[in-house]
Amino acid sequence: MTPIKLVSAVASALIALAAPSLASAATDAEAIADTVGKYFAAIDKGAIPAAQAMQTADADIIDEFPPYHWRGTDALAAWFKDFGPFAQAGAISEPALKLDPAPRIEVTGERAYAVYSATFVYKAKGAPARQPGMLTLAMVKSGGAWRIQAWAWGSRQP
Repeated sequence: MTPIKLVSAVASALIALAAPSLASAATDAEAIADTVGKYFAAIDKGAIPAAQAMQTADADIIDEFPPYHWRGTDALAAWFKDFGPFAQAGAISEPALKLDPAPRIEVTGERAYAVYSATFVYKAKGAPARQPGMLTLAMVKSGGAWRIQAWAWGSRQP
């Protein structure tokens, strides 16, 4: 076998071995993006039980209003309850989170890390408003489905 044919054969074998892993990573990234999109769409609709079904029982949430950190089975329900006074104080109505495609999704086995640029859109005292920020998530694959274990919202503006 000539050196060129040998190199070509080795390269073909390596590509064949890596292909299933690359396909799995793409599938995981798509499933993660789908879960994150559905989770925040459910929150936007106030469908907290539907969103809770997409997170782990030990979920953590970090956000910019008091008490800033929520943990456990009822973390999302408590976060949603605490959002009410925050929204009322700022005369916020029609809140929604608009996610850009994730520039980074890292998957290692049954664990994942995802970062999204996002915009919190709402009305403040009836006028359209927007707050750009970053959403960072840790996820766990459980029972074949990706679940949100933690998420944190951060922005530069109050």
